[in-house]
Amino acid sequence: MAISERTEPPSPRRRSEARAKGQVARSAQLTSVIVLLAGLLYVRWVGPAMVEQVRGLLAESFASLGRADLTAAELWPLAERLGLWLASFAGPPLALIAGAALVGGAGQVGVRVTLKPLSPDIGRLSPSAGLGRMLVQAGVEWLLA
Repeated sequence: MAISERTEPPSPRRRSEARAKGQVARSAQLTSVIVLLAGLLYVRWVGPAMVEQVRGLLAESFASLGRADLTAAELWPLAERLGLWLASFAGPPLALIAGAALVGGAGQVGVRVTLKPLSPDIGRLSPSAGLGRMLVQAGVEWLLA
C-alpha cells in the first residue's frame, strides 16, 4: 500500500516499533541551520579575540624568520606550542558545533540509543536497489537544489 493511500494515522504500537528500530522522522535542514547559527554566533562573539590571536602568532612567527640557528632540539617545542595553540584555537568552535548538532538531532526526536539501524541488512546491499533510490525524482531534485 502506498503512503498516499493511507487514510488512518499509524497506531501507537506501530509508532513505538518504528522508534525502537530507529525509524524516526528528522529534518537534516533543521540540524544544519542550528549548526550554522551556532557557528555564526561563536564567530560573532569570539571573532575579534580570534583575530588578535592569529595576529600575535603571525607577528611572533615573522619576527623569528631571520634566525638561522633553528636546531632539531628547538623544533619540537615549537611544533608542540603550535599544536597546543591550534587545539585551543579550533577546539572550542568544533566542540560547540558538535554539541549543536547533537542538540539539534536529539531535540527533534528525543534521545534513544538503539543499535538496530547499525545491524547489517542484506536487502540494502543490492546495487540495483541503491541505483534505483539514487535516480528517484526526490534524489534528482536534491542534487539540483
